[in-house]
Amino acid sequence: MTISEIGLLKLKPSHSIKDPELQKKLGDIQNGLHEFTGYQFSFLQQARDPSFIYLLGQWESLQSHYQGMHGSTSWKEQVMVMSKYFDFQWMAHYDFLIQDLDLDHCALEIMRFSLTADKKREFGEEATAALRRFNSAADIRALGGWKVDENRDTEEFVVLVPWKDLPMRDEDVRASGSPYEGLKGLADVIDVQY
Repeated sequence: MTISEIGLLKLKPSHSIKDPELQKKLGDIQNGLHEFTGYQFSFLQQARDPSFIYLLGQWESLQSHYQGMHGSTSWKEQVMVMSKYFDFQWMAHYDFLIQDLDLDHCALEIMRFSLTADKKREFGEEATAALRRFNSAADIRALGGWKVDENRDTEEFVVLVPWKDLPMRDEDVRASGSPYEGLKGLADVIDVQY
């Protein structure tokens, strides 16, 4: 099953995302990931705090990431390069295809909902309905899906919305409210970033 990866990196204070050397290294890492997986990978800067950078991409499976890539010399070299510039915050895999999002020139909103396993069915039904409502009313396409990583204590659902810009997001939420309001009562922890 093809899965998507989302990782959050924090740029170390001694570095700038505009640094040409860092830009080249990120391009090299993107190319290496693409060569290994056959999928495009993207780095997106967080609007709220530009020192946070999201890594987004796809893998054929968890095994291809953990056993294939992690065992390779190339991966070990890339981690060494990235750790010079970034502190790793978190990384997770989800059961949707990130390639279905238009990530060019967007302000990506990432909503992570953590909940106990006993709420998963009800949450899933409400999340599916909310995504359907949003995608039928908006001129952009949002995605959502469950975390598939093993060894987790709670369930996690993530929603990605590629807004054209933040004023568009704010205007839409003011005009019609968040399409995900119904999910708030079912989740134990909610983290929204863009």
